[in-house]
Amino acid sequence: NVAENFDLEIERIQKKIADQAKVLKEKAIDLHEIRIQVGNQLSKDIADALKNLGIEHGRFQVSVEWMDSGSGWIEIDGASIDCTADGCDEVTFYISTNKGESPKPLAKIASGGEISRVMLSLKSILAKEHHLPVMIFDEIDTGISGHISEKVGREMRKLSEYCQIVAITHQPQIASQAHKHYKVEKVEEGERTITKIVALSDEEHIQEV
Repeated sequence: NVAENFDLEIERIQKKIADQAKVLKEKAIDLHEIRIQVGNQLSKDIADALKNLGIEHGRFQVSVEWMDSGSGWIEIDGASIDCTADGCDEVTFYISTNKGESPKPLAKIASGGEISRVMLSLKSILAKEHHLPVMIFDEIDTGISGHISEKVGREMRKLSEYCQIVAITHQPQIASQAHKHYKVEKVEEGERTITKIVALSDEEHIQEV
């Protein structure tokens, strides 16, 4: 009977979906708890790194919340939770750069200079933990003063002990910390503008800095 076979097939598929949802829920909870633990440690590590970059009273928090839409894949603590290929969490970075100020979403309130230093802190931690071979910083000095640039340059110099650093910068305080220098320049050849990268000698890099 086609109808009976059809009903059995629906029942079989529904059971398979329910079984997979159970596995998904278990994995989601495990991942959620791990992310909270790692987020707490990352919050402390970045706050410590920011002090070395001139944000003395900086606070950093990683918020890990369930992706609750009301019509999700699985139910956890009475809520319907959505899931993606990256898990069932919404992760938000919060930052406070002034004493007595409560942390607010990094993406909304941080200045260009603050974001630059958070990114340097984050990349420094990742490089040490995951042994990244090369890291590229494209104008990490955006929005920061000369005094802070010196601190950033020194931190990048320390980071170069763990991996190779390639940095594009306009700040002499950062460039002076490098082991090797290249000059990026644009030249006109005929009717075309060509960008060139030229390796500098010791004397030339002193002149450029």
